[in-house]
Amino acid sequence: MKCKKQRGGAGPARRQGIKQAETLQGVKVIGQTEPEKIPIVSNCIKIVSLPILKNEADITIPKRDEESFLTYPKLQEQQEQKANKLINDILRAHRLIKKDDPDFDIYWGQRFFANKPEITELFKTTYQYRKDNTALDKKVNVEMYSNTLFFPVIQALHMGLRVKSILVPYTHPLSQTRFEEGNRDFDAKRYLQRRTIITELVNFIRYLENSPKTRLSKVI
Repeated sequence: MKCKKQRGGAGPARRQGIKQAETLQGVKVIGQTEPEKIPIVSNCIKIVSLPILKNEADITIPKRDEESFLTYPKLQEQQEQKANKLINDILRAHRLIKKDDPDFDIYWGQRFFANKPEITELFKTTYQYRKDNTALDKKVNVEMYSNTLFFPVIQALHMGLRVKSILVPYTHPLSQTRFEEGNRDFDAKRYLQRRTIITELVNFIRYLENSPKTRLSKVI
């Protein structure tokens, strides 16, 4: 399926894809991944889709094991595992997951969800961030990742929907690892991504909790 990319970044393009996919006859599961994640398509789609098809989950989040992380550039491995731990700690602190629940590999941008209006709507809803004058705030862009990847999952957990972690046999493409290993531009991007995404996530939880401290508001 081809779709014309919309202006505004990754968020609008992903929403456009979701809107087209949900109207296709027979589509029961919709997935979000990236072009370079070839093993997701070749090895993992059936695994992460099955719980949704069996009506055991509304959203599934693929999870990598330690061997999978070893196929990544070293800095990316460190930053993503650090981000995952922090995000899961935040989710537990706000009672969005239980203490004994397994960690989500939530920082990894792979999402699969049921093609049902109450679920797809979560991935199409947009929020805007009120920026301050700090250097970090100037880099925040909820349309890059959070609106279509992170906020829907947090909203689903808040609503008590069935979000499941599914272990997958993923190996990162060697060509991608070689291209990014030691690349200063990619390294700088990793540090910034972690800080901005965590900032956006915390503000979204504040939004859900009706905290006056939140910088997020829903786009009507």
